[in-house]
Amino acid sequence: MKNIDKIIYHKVIECVVFLAIIVVAYFAWSSLPKEMLEIARIYDTTSLAYVTVDGYQDYKFYPMSDEASKNFLQPMLVTLRNETNILYPYHIVFRISKDSTLKDEYLKYSIGDEVYSLKDRFYQEDQLYRYYLIDDGDIIASNKTYYMRLWLDESTPEEEIGKTLKYSLINLDNIILA
Repeated sequence: MKNIDKIIYHKVIECVVFLAIIVVAYFAWSSLPKEMLEIARIYDTTSLAYVTVDGYQDYKFYPMSDEASKNFLQPMLVTLRNETNILYPYHIVFRISKDSTLKDEYLKYSIGDEVYSLKDRFYQEDQLYRYYLIDDGDIIASNKTYYMRLWLDESTPEEEIGKTLKYSLINLDNIILA
């Protein structure tokens, strides 16, 4: 009888220890910040959202009309891809270096047939760059494609022609075109 009592006593102790481990693990896991859980979920995927640019040409900037830009400039194909089921917020911006000698106010760009003046799309600036918002939103498990052109407005003064423009097309902190 004593052996059976010992066995039951050990089994009860094992059950209590096992339950204690489960309770401690549950509270430890549930107290993790939500950000940590989200990071773990993101790294569990095989692919993250990314941006590619095809057809980038380092052409010289000349003043031209909006219609001429459509006829003479080859568009850059910018593709935003998210192959995950995670909602991905994006902010595609032109990042222009403050070392550029060409004034930003004379730049125009188009997405498809829509023409914009870059100066009207000012977003923010820091010590090194000015940022101009091109598009923003959210993307999940899909692609978004832009056909973009960049040129000088036809009213650009002659003294601006031939000046340098140091720019990138970026998405958040990731450079996608240099």
